Amino acid sequence: MPKVSINTITHNRGSLLKEAIESVMSQSFTDWEYIIIDDASTDNTEEIVKSFNDKRIIYEKVEKQPNIPTARNLCLEKSKGKYIAILDSDDIWCDRDKLKKQVEFLDSNPNYILVGTNSVFIDHKGHELYKLNFPEKNKQIKKLILGRCSFSHSNVLFKNNITKYPVNFKTICIEDHHLYLELGKYGKFYNLQSYSSKIRKTKGNITEKFREDQIKQFNYINKLYKNIYPNYYSNLLNNYFKILIFDKLKLKKLGNFIIKTKNIYLINILQK
Repeated sequence: MPKVSINTITHNRGSLLKEAIESVMSQSFTDWEYIIIDDASTDNTEEIVKSFNDKRIIYEKVEKQPNIPTARNLCLEKSKGKYIAILDSDDIWCDRDKLKKQVEFLDSNPNYILVGTNSVFIDHKGHELYKLNFPEKNKQIKKLILGRCSFSHSNVLFKNNITKYPVNFKTICIEDHHLYLELGKYGKFYNLQSYSSKIRKTKGNITEKFREDQIKQFNYINKLYKNIYPNYYSNLLNNYFKILIFDKLKLKKLGNFIIKTKNIYLINILQK
């Protein structure tokens, strides 16, 4: 069986998916399988995937899934690897040693359940917008996790067969963060301080389209996990502050600046 199962779900992103697959193929770590679930695409996605002609790539086209967590769980069900890596179909791995570093970390640290990295954010043309450094150590991550997502989804490597993506309509826009909160009950977190992925920010992607909903859903998820992770009330106040910026004042540019600049978070001020 492969050591790592790479999971991608996609819908009508054939041209972008090609770049994602190429970044997987260039990895120095080669003991992987790459599971691509095509969620009823009508473009040339299938043609793009099959053009790579690699037996490690497992492609399946399915009827439209009811929601993103269900599609992601379909990927997980087909994954045989000890570890799961996520690569969203519009993102790119830019460090050819990404998987190698992360596998070595989890192999050497059995108490850890998930390891991430830092991110480079790019626009739809691939131009760099900014870099984002995430908190490094488990204590830092869990201190802030109810107020901010401390991982980029396309960066993470986590242990398989621990849990699935929770299918909860109240957290449907933050299914990745909900998964991390579940995983954190079973082990420690870590973020390598290297930049391994280019995360694409476009007006049409899920993150941008549902930003306000994501913030509101953080308030709901706080209540579910307030007895597991610390700083419930300060994180709740931080999230209401972000809702004020997005929904009430409509200052989206300022809101995005606050979200991407970790030192300006109100939560950080409150917890000093």
